[in-house]
Amino acid sequence: MSTRRRDRASENEQAHSNGGRTGADPEADPLASPGGSLQWVPVREITPSVYRGAYYCPPPAFSPEMNSVEWLQRLEDFFCVSGVPPSDHGMVARYLLSDSVRRVLYPAKQAKEISFEEFKKQLLGMYGPEESTGQLIQRFHALHQREGQTIEQYAQEVAEVGRRAGVSERDLVARFARGITSKQAYMAMRLQEPPTLAEARKLVSKIMRAEEDFHQSRQSHTSNPKPEKSEVAQSIEALIREICNKYQMSGRQTPSEFLKQLIGKPVMVKLNSGLDYRGILACLDGYLNVALEQTEEYANGQLKQKYGDAFIRGNNVLYISTQKRRA
Repeated sequence: MSTRRRDRASENEQAHSNGGRTGADPEADPLASPGGSLQWVPVREITPSVYRGAYYCPPPAFSPEMNSVEWLQRLEDFFCVSGVPPSDHGMVARYLLSDSVRRVLYPAKQAKEISFEEFKKQLLGMYGPEESTGQLIQRFHALHQREGQTIEQYAQEVAEVGRRAGVSERDLVARFARGITSKQAYMAMRLQEPPTLAEARKLVSKIMRAEEDFHQSRQSHTSNPKPEKSEVAQSIEALIREICNKYQMSGRQTPSEFLKQLIGKPVMVKLNSGLDYRGILACLDGYLNVALEQTEEYANGQLKQKYGDAFIRGNNVLYISTQKRRA
């Protein structure tokens, strides 16, 4: 009897410490049955929460003075721990660029987004570790005006890579001319032969503005039929004649006049591939398409093959010079 009283007193004391609830109270133990009897239930497994990208700081915006290789490694680590989908890597990478770098890698008129692999290639190509002279020269000769890249941006890229490669001003002008997309501007450069890259850029900008003004004036008259190719050519040729007139006014001979005087004479045609074609100049047009007679092919100064008549497309021609025929 005394034992039962002690147990009840102990139970009352525990209930008082639990706010009036006993261990059998259903509210005190939600897993207990309403009747108060204890039951075994499976224990719920505790799993860690998923990490979210907000908990990780991305690398700082890339600027030209930073190490591009280390920055790309940090960026890829950020993609991994943050769970950024691969399809969004290019977009996030573009966001994490300084304004100056973004203008170079993503020209304002670029139509399409580039992939992350292409992004890495362009970033390392422009801001990567120092390359050997041979690698720089190889990259210099592969330069061309990309889609959406303005003439000013393309000229800046040619200047930066070319001067790192140690090429001459003449090489800068030649590479710039071969990489532009406008055929009319290319023809104008062939005729005027600007001595510096800065003058070449100004000339090409002037030609391309003339092309744009012509097309805009035609588009404003929607009732008119589609302009013929000859109309575009006449507009550009008028500008080219204006350029050539400057040579005549200064007492200098224009390149086109000089080339016309070579017809019927022995010449050497140097190709972009490095080959030389030597023969009698039979015909030459404004695009430097060349027809030769009694043609000989040379490689590194050595005669390789003889032809009769030969036709060479102007886009393969590096330059044309006079030369003495071998006996």
